This record gives sequence, C-alpha cells and structure tokens, in this order.
Amino acid sequence: MRTLTSLKEDTLEKEKLTSKFGIDFIIKNNQVYLVKKNDSLKYYFLLENDSEYFFKSLLGCKKTKYSSKSWSFIPVKGDWEYIKKKNTIIVLPITKMCNSDCKICFMKDRLPYDEMSIDDIKDVLAKIGKNKKILLFGGEPTLRDDIFKIIRLIKKSRNIPTICTNGLKLADRSFVKKLKESGIKRILLSFDGFREEIYENLRGNSGHLYLKLRALKNLKDFKIKVYLSSTIAYGVNENEISNLLKFAIRNNDFIIGINIYPATPYGKFDISIKKYLTPSDIVSMLEKASSGLITKEYVLEFKRLRMNLNRVLSKFKIFFPCYSYYHSHTLLKVENNQLKHFISLNDLKGVNEFIQNRKYLNLLVYFIKNPRLVKNSLSFVLRKFNSESLGKNVFIVQLGNVITPLNYLPVEYDCIEIEKLSNNSRDENYSHLNGELRLEPFRTLTTGPG
Repeated sequence: MRTLTSLKEDTLEKEKLTSKFGIDFIIKNNQVYLVKKNDSLKYYFLLENDSEYFFKSLLGCKKTKYSSKSWSFIPVKGDWEYIKKKNTIIVLPITKMCNSDCKICFMKDRLPYDEMSIDDIKDVLAKIGKNKKILLFGGEPTLRDDIFKIIRLIKKSRNIPTICTNGLKLADRSFVKKLKESGIKRILLSFDGFREEIYENLRGNSGHLYLKLRALKNLKDFKIKVYLSSTIAYGVNENEISNLLKFAIRNNDFIIGINIYPATPYGKFDISIKKYLTPSDIVSMLEKASSGLITKEYVLEFKRLRMNLNRVLSKFKIFFPCYSYYHSHTLLKVENNQLKHFISLNDLKGVNEFIQNRKYLNLLVYFIKNPRLVKNSLSFVLRKFNSESLGKNVFIVQLGNVITPLNYLPVEYDCIEIEKLSNNSRDENYSHLNGELRLEPFRTLTTGPG
C-alpha cells in the first residue's frame, strides 16, 4: 500500500469513508483525503485542509457524462458533440519544447503526446464549434515557429486565441508586436512574485523575474490583456500574494485578473515545502491580502450563483458554464486602485435564495428595486458568450488546483484539454475500446487552467 500523505496508513484506514460521485473520501482532522485504488495499491491524496469548504464547493457539481470516467480518454462522435455544446475553454498543448526547466513542472509525468500539426489543429477546430476560448499550452507555445499562423487560424475559425506562457520570449518587443498583429488579445502569464529567489526556487532561474517584468511592460504597451498565473508554495512565496494582488490592481488597465494555484506535488516537483496548500488556504490568504473582501463565503456564493444560473438557463436551452471544485471564478471590480465586490455579498445571497426557492416573482421585484444589480447580473450572464459587456475595471480572481491523475474527480468541467496521441501510446489507449466506436487520433484530459 502506498500513501501520498504524511499520515500513517493505519491511522487513515480507521477513519470513516464518505462517498460521492462513486469515489471515496476520508475526513481526518478537518482535512479531506481522496482515496484512489489501482490494482493492489491504495493512494491517499490530500484535497483540502478545510472539509466544510470542500463539500460546499462540490454542491451543484454533476458527475461527468463523458464516455470514460478515467483521467484521459479518446473522444468518439458523441463526445465531440458534448464538447461542442458544453465546454467553453479548450486547452491545446501544441508543443513539448520549453525554454525553462521549472522545478514544479507538472507536465513531466504526463502521458506522451505528439506535437499537433496545422492540419491537426484545423481538425480539432472543425469539431469543437465556435466562440470557444482556445488556450495554447505546452511546453512553451511561443517556441512554435508557426505560432502566428496558429493564432490567425484560430481567429479565422471564429474562436478566441489565448497563450499560456512563461513570458520569456515576450521580453522581446518585436515578438509581442507580431503577436498583437496576429490577433492575440489575451495572455496567461506565469508570475510568482517580485523576488529573484522565488524564481530560483520554483523555476530554476533567478533571471526570469527581469524578463517577465519586461514582458509585462511590452504587453501593456501593445494593449494586450493579461491574466497573471501564480503558483504558491508554502515557505517560498505565500507572503507574495498581497504584493501580487496590489500590483495587478494598480495595473488593471491591462491586467484583468489573477489565477492562483497551490503548488501541486506531481510531475517533476523538485522543491521542498513545509505545508501542502489547498484552495481554502489560498482564499484565507487572499482574505488577508484584500482586507477581508475576498472570503470563503463570497467565493462560495459566486460559485453557487453559477450553479443556479446553469440550472435555470438550461430550461431555456441556454448553456451557462458552472465551474467544478477545481476552479472558483470570482468577479470583482477596481475603483480608485481599490477592490470592490462586483455584486455585493447580500445581493448574491438574496438572488441565490430566490432562484433556489423558485421565487421568481420576488426576484423580479428585487431586481426592479436594484437597477444596478440588473446591469451587473445581465453583464455577468452575457460574459458566457465572450461578450465585452462587463466593461472596464473588472477584475477576475480564479482559484483552484492543477488537475492530475492523483486528484482527478469525475465531475463536469467547463474546460477540457485535447492532445494528439503519441504513436507510442496509441495502441495501448485504443486497446480497451469497443471496435464499433469511431476512433480519433486525439486524447482528451478533463483538465486545464480554465
């Protein structure tokens, strides 16, 4: 038996199991462990340090309807139709090349995949529909010689290209200019803090800080919107959250959000941490950094609103994405370099209660008495269609975990990753499928930095 926790196995074995989605959890000292079995091995993986936050985060989550409940699967015709209708964010890992050797690279243990050709990308775009956010991933996607052609191809398909990058090549002003001319409007840039030793400890190179700051300056000059993507490791940069938040708020003219992930012990993970952080820990740190504005209650109410809108709008054949446990997508706004609630906590609670209790007439009266709430709520709904209706000064905080085979939960998720199967792994992946199914040269992972 193998354990992925610091607790003794016999201690965990004595704890009561809680089941959901057909899988088992163990609660110990308010912590939630995922129980995973593989042949004769049993794994315990710490999911959350706050059991109440965890199970409230799961409220409204639905079991996945994909053709396989496993971490990776080969989509058949029905799955492509589902992805077309239900997934609004598509992650495409287009290269294994990278110009960094991060000590926390979770891609090191991934199943082998091949680099997608232009024809492969065209094939995927033809299957997934339109108006999707296409997140180009890697490796480091900016190392593709044809990256500008790929961006234009995505634009031509009436989808929205975004690059997930370490930002090192973006320190070159001429490169950023070409990105802008190709049609890029958004960049997801990894940025973990403002001290060189952070990048030495997490990325293996202290010089990354200078290059990333130059990249941010170039992106600002060319008016390309940026999401900061920050990995937080306890004992390394947990004290940087306040600085990251303040920096993003001061530069809200081009930095429109921040994605914060706890460092996940998977892949290379060649670092030493004093404590494994979970999403609830990050929210607690954000609460302190935001002077009490970003709280667990507010994050959970926003997730609850998404779940309610998904349920109500589906009755009218309108799909509204609701994020799973892995990611909490919370909207805020910036006024005079200060964060404010996009929708007040009291209004969030009121709207959620009316919807859940089906008191729609009361909800209508509530909206009539609060015209500003009507505007914000409408723009929030319209954002699903990738509208620019949210206006200026909106700030997005996204919290979550990198999804790996160790912590995977079989729940519906708005973001999905599509890879090209490696020739070496293709026979193995196909072997368990019914011969009547139409096979594809792609594999999907229910993952991605949504």
